Amino acid sequence: MTLPAEAIAALNTYRREQVSWFMASGSRPATDRMIVSVKTLEPITPEELSRAWRRLVSEILGHADPGFTLRVHAHSDDERKRAAARTLGAMG
Repeated sequence: MTLPAEAIAALNTYRREQVSWFMASGSRPATDRMIVSVKTLEPITPEELSRAWRRLVSEILGHADPGFTLRVHAHSDDERKRAAARTLGAMG
């Protein structure tokens, strides 16, 4: 998946905040590459992250159903994916 530079920057910022949360709670993440829930400090599964991403993209594109978004856009080639990532980045 190609992510806009702004999304990568936001994830990196979130990761730095995670370190602070873990330090404050006295615990450590199971791995240094996990995204965790702000509320529970528990890892977010890849399936949960994918589901949230599908909902977000569907909302941005104005689609009521993430399944519709996947059916319409799943055939995209790499250049179209990069162009979509740039478009999403410009919206943020």
